[in-house]
Amino acid sequence: MSDEKLMPKSVRELVCALCADYPRRRAAIESHSVTPRTENEYKYYNYKIYDAVAEVVGEYYAEKFIADIGSKVGYAKTELYFFSETAYKYKKSNATKSIAHSLHLLD
Repeated sequence: MSDEKLMPKSVRELVCALCADYPRRRAAIESHSVTPRTENEYKYYNYKIYDAVAEVVGEYYAEKFIADIGSKVGYAKTELYFFSETAYKYKKSNATKSIAHSLHLLD
C-alpha cells in the first residue's frame, strides 16, 4: 500500500460539487447578479479551483478537467481522449487532490 493518504469520500464529493458549480459561479460573476460579498466569495472559490487544476494539467486543459471532475466523467466519456487512460486518471486524481489542498480540505 502506498504511504500516501487516501482522500476521504466526503472531501472528494465536496470537490466534485464545487467543480460542478464552477460554471454557475462564473456566470454569476460575469453578470454581476449577486451581491458584492457573494461575488468575492465566488471569485475566491473559482480562482482557487482553477489555479489548483492549472498547476497539475496546465491552463489550456484546466476548464475541461474541472468539468470532468464536476460531472464525474470517466476516461471513456471525456473530451480529453488524446491523453492515455493512465495519464488522464493520474492527472484527474492529482487535480482533485490539488483542489482539496488549495481549499484546505486536506492537510
